[in-house]
Amino acid sequence: MTDKDPIASILCKAPFALAAAEIDWVRQIFCELSPQEKICQLINLQIMPGDEAALQAFERHPLGAVSMIHFSDPVACQAAIARVRSVSRIPPLVSADLEGGVTSGRLTSIFPNQLGCAAANCLSTYGHALDALSSELKALGIHWTFSPVLDVNHSFQSAIVGTRSYGSEPALISDMAQLHIDVFQRNGIATTAKHWPGEGYDDRDQHLVTTINPLAMSEWHDVFGRLYKRAIDSGVLSIMSAHIALPAYAQRQGEEGVELYRPASISKHLNLGLLRGDLGFNGLIVSDATLMGGLESWGPRHQWLPEVIENGCDMVLFSESLTEDIHTLQQALATGQLSGKRLDEAVIRVLGLKAKLGVHRQSATDAVDEPSIDLLQHQAIMSRLSDLSITCVKDTQAILPLNPQRYRHVWMFKEENVHPLGADADFRIGIDEALQAEGFEVHVFDPALHKLDDCANADLIIYAIAQESLLTKSRLFLDWAKLHGGAMAGMRRMWWDKPTMLISFGHPYYLYDAPRMPCVINAYTATPQVQSALIEKLMGRSTFTGKSPVDAYCGLPDAIY
Repeated sequence: MTDKDPIASILCKAPFALAAAEIDWVRQIFCELSPQEKICQLINLQIMPGDEAALQAFERHPLGAVSMIHFSDPVACQAAIARVRSVSRIPPLVSADLEGGVTSGRLTSIFPNQLGCAAANCLSTYGHALDALSSELKALGIHWTFSPVLDVNHSFQSAIVGTRSYGSEPALISDMAQLHIDVFQRNGIATTAKHWPGEGYDDRDQHLVTTINPLAMSEWHDVFGRLYKRAIDSGVLSIMSAHIALPAYAQRQGEEGVELYRPASISKHLNLGLLRGDLGFNGLIVSDATLMGGLESWGPRHQWLPEVIENGCDMVLFSESLTEDIHTLQQALATGQLSGKRLDEAVIRVLGLKAKLGVHRQSATDAVDEPSIDLLQHQAIMSRLSDLSITCVKDTQAILPLNPQRYRHVWMFKEENVHPLGADADFRIGIDEALQAEGFEVHVFDPALHKLDDCANADLIIYAIAQESLLTKSRLFLDWAKLHGGAMAGMRRMWWDKPTMLISFGHPYYLYDAPRMPCVINAYTATPQVQSALIEKLMGRSTFTGKSPVDAYCGLPDAIY
């Protein structure tokens, strides 16, 4: 087990810890691969069911992995998975994002996002949910999830970390992430800690720009170093290297100028030095999506694509043109820009992950189970988790509980997510209809049809906002002009005349825009289960038990009043 046998030296160690038979399989496949086939093993292609061009591209170039990125039709996802398996001599890894909320959509049973799961403050219920979700993923043919997120809600203005994180306390993040890793991997689903080297101190979105982790290395080790070291020590199988710079570490390695801000996804210092060397991670490093602005803004694709592998990642996530990307990597291998040593190490880890998950034992003709989405027992678990998560931040006007005798006429201002990848239908706000069923007269304010003066007869004003953290959302805030229908109307506040509450089905920091909002409820995501549980709490038939994983007051001293 020396460098003369890199396959054994890598795969006999954690987190792979493969037996001799699995190592022999990897060695056999590895020795059969041509240079082009090795390159193909390092690409993970995004596939939406029905995207015939992507499916045909995979058939021309059988790759190491595919990612399901459509979140509304699990049966169609299962069919696409079966198709790519049928044309693959070496079964592909099949991955998906399973962070919860609108990010995961209806790929599995709907469940709260990471922030909502943390707010539930119940590890046992979360563990039961993870068990259910892992069984659903396996039934679909998915065995690798790009979760959990280890990012820290330090900068509350961040629209991309927000509801995708477990909160602002590293200890809670670590405990929640540890459970996620343990349960999924015990059930044969590989997990991915992300976003290396740590997000949350820069309020920008790496889908749009290379973000910066500004911490000094002593601070970084206290926060992200501990988070990742615990995940590594527990056996996390993969880590996602993101388009985030860590200039303090680059400076220690003698870099200067713009090289201080090289994103981790193409940084040998952060991947090979800090992650593999200092923290001792031996698993698979996957890049974050290479179609993101945080990497695109660094330079032309043909320049940095070989650097993704050469500088430490083992798999390239996503491609717009497989033919061009394969050609670019072949040329880089021929010129030495991509070394044979790094290519081989990456292929070994990709094949090693397949062996670890038993993918190599699956025949292309093996039947995949019928999707077991939304089983009654799974619905019960997700409903319990949803009920526990809802948090009453404050109620200074003693508005709660609601009853139609006191608040007959309700005017509601709504704003909802529009997800760029689908799954919107299950995350629309429906509490207006639910309140009507309880005996309230609910009028939804439409800026095109109504004026604020139309609310003069209101007994209660409700702002219902569903804005979870999503790619390319630079800022999340209360857009008063949009809500009220104009600039002058946007300056008006009605809570001194009318009892007023804000219900956020997403972003937990709206008190930054409205610190004197009298009543605030954070529900974290607009799933049907969350909305149903919320109605029970609004009506006083259930108590608020959620514990905010972040400072919902945003550090503002007046926001508590």
